[in-house]
Amino acid sequence: AAARRATWRGTMAGFVGSTQRREWLFETQADIDAVRNKAREVYLAKSTSEREPLSPSAEAGFLNLYLALMRKLCTRKDLNPCLTEAKYSQRVYLSAAALFKRFYLKHSVMAVNPKLMSSVAIFVASKVVELPLPSNKGLRGIEVEALAKLAKLHPSLIVDNEIRFLSGIDFQMYVHHANGPFEGFLSQLETAKPEHGAIWASMRTFGNAFLEETLSTDASFLYPPSRIAFAALLDAAAMTREQTGDAPFAVNHLIAWALPASAQV
Repeated sequence: AAARRATWRGTMAGFVGSTQRREWLFETQADIDAVRNKAREVYLAKSTSEREPLSPSAEAGFLNLYLALMRKLCTRKDLNPCLTEAKYSQRVYLSAAALFKRFYLKHSVMAVNPKLMSSVAIFVASKVVELPLPSNKGLRGIEVEALAKLAKLHPSLIVDNEIRFLSGIDFQMYVHHANGPFEGFLSQLETAKPEHGAIWASMRTFGNAFLEETLSTDASFLYPPSRIAFAALLDAAAMTREQTGDAPFAVNHLIAWALPASAQV
């Protein structure tokens, strides 16, 4: 628990000076829409296709479809046996999804095939999070041949487009995730009130589901990870109370237990 709290504080401190905060956090939804609209305009200005262009909502729908497919791929044992463990599959997926969303913030779905780039995102993310590769001791990542087979792509397409993908996110690969501070909040709760262990376990399940659902929104472009994590905590508490009726505390108590004293001043 102490290690999780230390990691949480380190993550929050690291975010303040990060490229994620400087380059990928926006003041308003209008600012995000302006970046997307510019990408669409660049594509449409160059396009010679006679097909009706996709609407912004249709583009968003395609991206959410591939995010769901990416989630399934990130649990496949044939990519890496470690992905059968939730802690590894979640870590790879959250990073892959965040990088994928960054890429398509500045590129239109109509300009760059999301089927290909979703696979490249997983390939890159597995190395960013240093996923152990048991079949090659000392190496990190996933088996690109297996990934290509599942995605029905040639392996060279994934490898050859890695630099294109990285260039599309300005080579800013590190991602501060909301699950870090969320685990920090839960760690505080587990330490403050260990007798409510079953409640905290339920909240962890609901909270993780909430965090994954935010990936289909622009939350990560609008709010720092700690705010998203706290929203997940409050939502998880409400869901636990609704589903089990077993949450014998008020929200203000939850906040007092979850936040370190320094954050309550």
